Amino acid sequence: MRPVRADGSPLPWYTYPAIEFLNQLPVAKRYVFEYGCGHSSLYWAERAASVNSVEDNSEWISEIDVDKPDNLFIHHRREKVAYVGCIAEHNTLFDIIAIDGRWRVACAYKAPDHLVPGGLIILDNADWYDTPHQILAEKGFCRMDFNGFGPINNYTWSTSIYFKANIDLLRGLLRPAPVGGIESINDDND
Repeated sequence: MRPVRADGSPLPWYTYPAIEFLNQLPVAKRYVFEYGCGHSSLYWAERAASVNSVEDNSEWISEIDVDKPDNLFIHHRREKVAYVGCIAEHNTLFDIIAIDGRWRVACAYKAPDHLVPGGLIILDNADWYDTPHQILAEKGFCRMDFNGFGPINNYTWSTSIYFKANIDLLRGLLRPAPVGGIESINDDND
C-alpha cells in the first residue's frame, strides 16, 4: 500500500497522467518545496537538485526518513502558522512547489510568493477544493488538470498544475471533476 513502481522506486501519490507529465520535466538542477512529505519527496529527490518538505506528522516523517537521500530535507512543523510559513525560512525561490498536505488553502496563498518566474505549483486532490483554484487564478496562474487513476486508490482524482501564461481562456477554469471521482469539498475551514 505504497506508491511505488514495480521495481520499488518511489512514485508521487499524484494521478498517473500528472506523473507522466512531470516525468518529462528536466528538473536535475531545480529546487522543490513540498507541503506534505511522502513518496513524492523521495520521487523528487531522485530527480531534482534539492527538496525541502514540511510535514506535521512526526510518525510519518520517521517512516520517510528511513530512505531519505542527502538532498531531501524534512521540516517538522505541527502548528498551522509554522507549517504554512516554513517555505519562507529558506533564502531561495523554488522551481516547483507541491501542495499536498495540511492547510492547503493557506498554502495556496503563500506559495506564489516563493516561486521562481516560470515555476510550477502542483495541487493534488484538486477536485476536493474550490478556494485554492480561486486564489491562484486571482494571482494570475493558469491551470492544467490531470484527471485519472493513480497509485493505490481505486477511484480517479485530479492533480492540477499551475503556471503563469498569457492565456486568458485558461484562467476561468472551474474545479476539476474527474470521471469516476469522489465528490468532496474540503476548503480547510480550520
